[in-house]
Amino acid sequence: MTPKDVKALVNDSSLSSEELLTRLEPALNNWRTRTELAKHAETLYRRDRWKFMTLLEDVVTRWDLKGDLSDWLAELDRNDDVKLHREVLAHQLRSYGWGKAYQEWVRRLTERLEREPEHRAETILDRFDCGYEIVDADAAKIFHRAPNEITALISRQVQRDFWGDIGYNLTLEAAKRTIGEDDNYWHLYRIAVGYDKWADDVKQVAQRLSETSELLAQLETMHPETRMDWPASAVYLKLLEAREDALPYVMKHAKDFPLWSTWSAGGKAWVKLLELAQTKQWWPLWSIIAQSYLSNDEFLERVKSALDDHQHGVNQLVRLAGAESNWRVHGLTAELACRLYEAHPKLLRTSFRPNLPVGLNETYVTLAAKASKSGDDTLVDFLASRAMMVVASSWQKKKPDVAWYVDHYNHIPPDALAERILAIFAQAIPPEWGTSKQLRENELFAFLMSEPRRILACLNPKDAVLSLLESRNQYVRAFALQAILESKDAVLAAHCLEPMLAATLGRIPRNVRILNYQVLSLAAQLDIATATRIEKRLRQAIRYQGPQPKDRAIECLGNVLATWPALQSPSEQPQIFGLTASP
Repeated sequence: MTPKDVKALVNDSSLSSEELLTRLEPALNNWRTRTELAKHAETLYRRDRWKFMTLLEDVVTRWDLKGDLSDWLAELDRNDDVKLHREVLAHQLRSYGWGKAYQEWVRRLTERLEREPEHRAETILDRFDCGYEIVDADAAKIFHRAPNEITALISRQVQRDFWGDIGYNLTLEAAKRTIGEDDNYWHLYRIAVGYDKWADDVKQVAQRLSETSELLAQLETMHPETRMDWPASAVYLKLLEAREDALPYVMKHAKDFPLWSTWSAGGKAWVKLLELAQTKQWWPLWSIIAQSYLSNDEFLERVKSALDDHQHGVNQLVRLAGAESNWRVHGLTAELACRLYEAHPKLLRTSFRPNLPVGLNETYVTLAAKASKSGDDTLVDFLASRAMMVVASSWQKKKPDVAWYVDHYNHIPPDALAERILAIFAQAIPPEWGTSKQLRENELFAFLMSEPRRILACLNPKDAVLSLLESRNQYVRAFALQAILESKDAVLAAHCLEPMLAATLGRIPRNVRILNYQVLSLAAQLDIATATRIEKRLRQAIRYQGPQPKDRAIECLGNVLATWPALQSPSEQPQIFGLTASP
């Protein structure tokens, strides 16, 4: 379909509205035809408003419209078609130029609020939400008419801002004069306050309120809700230096602000805050700050220092466990992990387990060997669940060092090996990066995934497969589905029906989806009750407008209907044509 085809269809008066809608739907698949369709939006709206409403809301944008459209805008206003009115209004305001457009928008909005009943304020602000940020002086004009609605509008503007750092300090003063410091005002304060005003208000509150309970309550009331790139640690530091009884508030919100705020102006105040917490022996606060703000190198240095401190080292290690940045958990090096295991094995098995993440060529082989000698099979299996997901780095072209794991599990009897593999798969997490081809180059991954049927033969297959299908790791789920297919057991497939039905509408990789449909076809062979449940879900999957390929769902549905013809709809039943029988 081309733009000329769209124009010809819109101008064809011989087509009914329903037929025209059906023939215009392919135009949504191409940006050129979508743009052409938007140009004819007013014509389609007047032809059949209700029939084309969903289509128009999908294609009409302020950038594609042409002309003045004043009459259509008035009609949209009368009919309360909010979304279309918003786009057409934004298109019309663009003709005023960048500076005058905002002034015209404010003039229309304030006039409209003055002449409409108060209960219409929300609808009016919704249809006037064209993306303009309300200037503080103009916000005061409409606070007395619609305080709740303008708060909601500013909230949407803050959420739309990428950095979330819009500050409406003058707006807050206008709101305070108009509506007072009520709940509505404080909600607006939390979503719109700027950093400087918030920091100054915290300082004033600390000086004004002497009662601890009142101070903590007011600080909570004022605490910003938006995502900010602020050096909040500087505010916390000054607050604690002035009022130590504000410690509960600081502890609660010490992790509210992102790590990159430590790089901005004043951001390194967290270092002084850490020193203050250590001096005052506020160890819970010290732990929160250390776990949240230390870099990976600083974390490793502090772990080394704690291991060298035989008197207070254990307490320091407990406070450092689980340290992470905004991107990932800090990982221990293999050497440091072995030292920690030798000194405090219980700590490594519990608190420091998150600090043994999947990494580039970091398989902790030395640590696994030490754990195996100590009979610590639980830790060995945990490390194997991480090592099987390690892929070779693209710049080093070096395969992961997992030979020790493969040799270790090769010497375990089949019955015990099956239990160990099940334990490994239960702890397996999705790989951080890498393709399935790269993962197959991991010898441990290839070994564990090699023979699913043989492994399940040593276990209770129903319980084992069901637990594997609930894994977050796509390769583990594929392993379980392959085991069911190899068993050719319809009873086993039907036993695992729930997670497979849920997966038909979920976002899963294509290879797992294909296996899932194959197992559903197997389960449908059991009885008509199971087949009916599968048939209903498959029809939902075919209608589902997500990214999933529908060809496999259609193929699976065809297998189910071929096995159980009673589930076929009238249009799906075969028709036999022949000569009419003579009387």
